[in-house]
Amino acid sequence: MSKEIKVSNTDIADDLLLKKQLVNINSKNINTPIKTISARNCRSDIQINNDVKGLNEIYTSFNEKTLLEYLDGKRSYLKQNKRIKNMIGKTREDEVVLTFVSYTGYNYPIRKGIDFLTNISYLNSDATVLPLLPYIFKNDNRDFRDKLTDYTKFMRECIDSINRLNNKAIIGVIPAAIPPPLISELIEFYYDNNIKSFVFDFMGNKPNVVDLQVREMMACLNGPEYQLLGKSFFYAINANSGKLLHDFPVVEAKEYLAFGYGFDALGDNHFIKRIPKNVSELIRLVNRGKDPIRRLFNNVDYGYYKTSELNILKNVYPDDTSIPFSVFENYKTNKVKAIDAQILYNNERLGIEAIKYRDLIREEKEKTSEYFKRKTYVNNREILNLQEFRKNVDL
Repeated sequence: MSKEIKVSNTDIADDLLLKKQLVNINSKNINTPIKTISARNCRSDIQINNDVKGLNEIYTSFNEKTLLEYLDGKRSYLKQNKRIKNMIGKTREDEVVLTFVSYTGYNYPIRKGIDFLTNISYLNSDATVLPLLPYIFKNDNRDFRDKLTDYTKFMRECIDSINRLNNKAIIGVIPAAIPPPLISELIEFYYDNNIKSFVFDFMGNKPNVVDLQVREMMACLNGPEYQLLGKSFFYAINANSGKLLHDFPVVEAKEYLAFGYGFDALGDNHFIKRIPKNVSELIRLVNRGKDPIRRLFNNVDYGYYKTSELNILKNVYPDDTSIPFSVFENYKTNKVKAIDAQILYNNERLGIEAIKYRDLIREEKEKTSEYFKRKTYVNNREILNLQEFRKNVDL
């Protein structure tokens, strides 16, 4: 039987559903809210602020073809397993690791495939996250209730596979593609299987775009049947930021909104929207020979500065990071390091903000929203929506 993730010391802001908790996963503690660190991109020659560490994310993906090749022995499972173990080796032993397995096929895998996917998550994670299925509802024109029936059947098989030998908590997945009226049925299914902590897969959407689904999820979990809000662990993954502004190379950060909806942890966005090959080839040709674009988060104004112009990036680069700006200046000579540095830098910056949220809840819980309203690239209407969302949650 699976264990449970333990939650204690919950404190929630009065004006937003911004909460801090002590979360125990597999006998390891993390303080929330927290931004995850991408274990894939960690490296010894790039140091980040130790205070933001504690929760590491590993993300691996299989399509129908590659999964069958692993099952048939055409691909080496040992290489795949070694790659993930190397990522785990970059983290500290007292830190939590959550490994996400994404299956990008349009059809559900066979039983051997289910065992393969769940084994990877179980063996490389402090809690077993059920598989992510970003495209499973595509190309299926049936009534969504029929699709949900197949989805829960698959998840039931995954749970059975994990429980063959299990000594860890299982985390359920709620995809943004589920219509709001059906989310309660999915939560009921998980609850009946002793699953009380959840990952919400934003599937590449901004948090405010799928707020109906998030609202229904939180309302259901806070209802009299479950009363899990403030007692469970909620993780957001694949949340997208905003669009590039027309008059300046800045993208409005949107991922942080997930914390205002009651999520405890924020993972990275791995969702890739599929575009025709001819379009992707055209984009590649247009960008060939151009200076690479960097995308760096600025804590001061909550904008992602997305540009190839180093002088713009340098003007907003903070003094309190251990990642030297020269890494981005040397992009062409060491592209891999520059990409890793960009991901880790953004993880660190958002992680510092998450720590500030804990302080806000402790010191200014009646007016935490004021902190966000002072940010240049924060839309005040979105904060007002979060305030309204909080008013409807009775805790």
